[in-house]
Amino acid sequence: LENCKFIGNTVEKYTAGAAFVLNCTGEVTNCLIASNIGGTDGGYYNTGGFTLWGGVEIDFKNCTFADNQAGYGGGMTIGPGSVAYVTNSVFWGNANQQVALVDMDESGGSLYIDYTDMQYGIDSVRVDPFSSLNWGDHNADTDPMFTGSGEDEYALVEGSPCVDAGIPDTSGINLLPYDILGNFRIWDGDGNGSEIIDMGAYEYGAPVWVGIADRPAVFTAGNIIKNVYPNPCSETIHVRYNLPANGSVNCEIYSISGKRVLQTAAHSQGEGVMEINLSMLPSGIYFLHMRSEKKTGNAKVVVR
Repeated sequence: LENCKFIGNTVEKYTAGAAFVLNCTGEVTNCLIASNIGGTDGGYYNTGGFTLWGGVEIDFKNCTFADNQAGYGGGMTIGPGSVAYVTNSVFWGNANQQVALVDMDESGGSLYIDYTDMQYGIDSVRVDPFSSLNWGDHNADTDPMFTGSGEDEYALVEGSPCVDAGIPDTSGINLLPYDILGNFRIWDGDGNGSEIIDMGAYEYGAPVWVGIADRPAVFTAGNIIKNVYPNPCSETIHVRYNLPANGSVNCEIYSISGKRVLQTAAHSQGEGVMEINLSMLPSGIYFLHMRSEKKTGNAKVVVR
């Protein structure tokens, strides 16, 4: 699941948001789970947000669980034999408990969680005797500072402790390059190679990722990319860019599904041209993201 919103659902029993059951596996990324209400008729199965039950294994990345309610796990319930891996996420305003780890027949649920802002911290997780909680060293319990109004009331505001608080090394975790609004997820590195991202489904202050709207690039004064040619291409593109100061410029190519397929870098000052061989890529639409310490740029590239 990517870029989904589960908002305002109500049930008398079981799960108001979504239930993952019977040995299913997968990933949930850039999702908002908010204001869902689960009843009390379902016993241990109840949750306002998500339930994992019966040998399930789900990887949650950059999700926001907020203001969900249920008689048991407000944000999430993890049942026997099931495992949740949670990173770069936010749990806030959920009741009762942010997360509940549930036993049945001497089998429990497991939660591995790190780089996540959770209200009341580890004390807000219910852990039954046969369940296990693996609490990372980089979690927080500070008000995430949501906007609190408008269509995206769970977006972050300036000064939020969740800004630039996500996992600093994003290599190898197959992170989507955009957030729930279609804005760049990885865009404001610290200048030393680290790709700093936010916690939750929203990335504060990020520019728009062109892949969502499938529109051509507009080369503005704030865009480090000045031209891409030939485009469409069959083998090699040339990316003309302008680097305002000494340093490095990193260039990444993403498929239309958001998977990074190529990465390269150059060191320069002023106007330069990066030559990139795309002959190994299948025909289709790709998205180029270029960034230096101070500026970013993006463009759509068509491979024939």
